[in-house]
Amino acid sequence: MASELTRIFFLNVNEKIKTFFLLLVIIFLFLIPQLLFIEHESTVNDETLYVWYVKEIRSDPVTLFSREIWQFHPPFFSAIASTLFWADPLVSVRLVSIILAVIAILLTFYLGSRLFSPFVGLFSAGLLASNVLFISTAHHGLLDSTMMVTALAIGVGMFHLPKKEGWGLIIIGTLLALLSKRSGFLIFGLAGVLLFIYYFFENKKKITQKMIMGGVLFGAILGVWLFFLRLFDHDIVTFYDYSKGFGTIAIQSIRIISKSIPLYYFPFFLLGLFYMRNEKMKLISIIVWIGVFVGLIFFPAFDPRYWLPVYPVIFWIMAVGVEKVSVLNPLLRKGLPLFCLGLILPGLVYGIYIVSHSYGGIGYSDTGKWIGENASTAVVYDGLKREIRYYSGIELDEWGGGIRYYPPTPEEFVAQIRSEKRPIFAIVGVTYNFFGPFYQTDAFLLQQGFEKVHSVYRILDGKETEVIRVYQYGNQNRKS
Repeated sequence: MASELTRIFFLNVNEKIKTFFLLLVIIFLFLIPQLLFIEHESTVNDETLYVWYVKEIRSDPVTLFSREIWQFHPPFFSAIASTLFWADPLVSVRLVSIILAVIAILLTFYLGSRLFSPFVGLFSAGLLASNVLFISTAHHGLLDSTMMVTALAIGVGMFHLPKKEGWGLIIIGTLLALLSKRSGFLIFGLAGVLLFIYYFFENKKKITQKMIMGGVLFGAILGVWLFFLRLFDHDIVTFYDYSKGFGTIAIQSIRIISKSIPLYYFPFFLLGLFYMRNEKMKLISIIVWIGVFVGLIFFPAFDPRYWLPVYPVIFWIMAVGVEKVSVLNPLLRKGLPLFCLGLILPGLVYGIYIVSHSYGGIGYSDTGKWIGENASTAVVYDGLKREIRYYSGIELDEWGGGIRYYPPTPEEFVAQIRSEKRPIFAIVGVTYNFFGPFYQTDAFLLQQGFEKVHSVYRILDGKETEVIRVYQYGNQNRKS
């Protein structure tokens, strides 16, 4: 049945050549916006942190082992990017992220093809490459591409067990996850649970001394890793604020995820699960894969991109549903290519718009330069303090500099500026603010005695637009 569908979809052309060609087309279309706008100045907060890492590592490689570098995430990702000496730090970070994203597409295709069929592999790779969140995350040089690759590498390794290359991929994937992001322990846990299923359910192995030693070693590695991160001020366990309540947080998180995975995918996903009901090992492994990450949606700090390692699994199941339904009716089989193109091509084309119209952090290169020249000894408040640190060269407040986040409430902000002895600057951008809409922020700062001293403009949608305002609350403006 699957082979019949594959022949229809590939129009009786040699299957391997046709599959390879279509996969290359998908990757090519994915890469167009990524490479075309790789120098686009829009940044996100985490991306700028990794760019700063690269800058610091290049200037002094010893900083790779400093507490300041390890404070937020293990720096393997940035260490790799720092070796691309011919590119500036921002481009280096994005290149590594794009390469990892392409590897994720290839591994999604490979595993989907080996576990199910060439159609499932190709269709799921296309769904991933055209996914809005995946496109944006890959462009912005974030660590989530690394997490996807490591999870998929472990999946490929499981497929090749008990061969040495299978074990090699599992070990490499796990180590890269632990060395790239603090949530790498989830990938570590995924590998552990999948190995448990493989040995005790699929192969019905009895517990041996070697297995016990392996489990102890597994736990010891995780314990040492957590202890090591703790030395660098990581707070793995109490990092999240649970005060909002799990129910509210989960509902908000599911709403956010639904914006990146269209709800009309859901019926095909359910169909895929239905048709997989007799393939118990695949079904259990997939449920485990999703289950390892599902707890993330309960955390207030949850971002949909943290769930990206689950997307290939969701798309495999959906592709299985589409494939099985299509073979039931000749008319459906004939319409399958158009249906697939209708789901994949719009996302790939829309990717160009997403990347080119990303305005977060825009204008910070000029703002940072101005701050560096005019406020090097001042306190500088901003919501994107990592951007200002990178472009101004001024260190963060907690590391002896003057760059600070705005406090949680306007009242705290007022109390801080009234007690501060140094000159004070406040930066307001169009993509965020902390006291209400843009004009209200302007009114609030002017009311406290601030004065606008600098503006940065960019051409947005054909119009010259003010994107950043800088206010000063110097000694001459202080209110008693």
